[in-house]
Amino acid sequence: MKNKFKERINKVFLTLGTASATTSILVSEAFAAGAFQGADLSKNMKSGALRLITGAAGIIGLIWVGFGIFNLIMAIRNEDADGRNKAILNLVAGGVLSGISVVLGWFGIS
Repeated sequence: MKNKFKERINKVFLTLGTASATTSILVSEAFAAGAFQGADLSKNMKSGALRLITGAAGIIGLIWVGFGIFNLIMAIRNEDADGRNKAILNLVAGGVLSGISVVLGWFGIS
């Protein structure tokens, strides 16, 4: 029962993380290619959409990291090697996802 619940939560976080990261990349590429040039409204829409997407990616990533920490603690406690590997993978994926918003901010994209 617990394993099915953990697997479902992992799938939800993986889906949300992948969707927000992909959307962030696609939107930034579309705006960088000049798809919305000319109007001030498009610039405001661009900055608002990018802030929303990168903010959501950062929040989802932090939640994912928290979930990974919890899973890592439980796996170490139960001496579960497979669970430990999955928890470390969750930590890395959550860190990468939450780091997307930081990196995009460094380059002035968001």
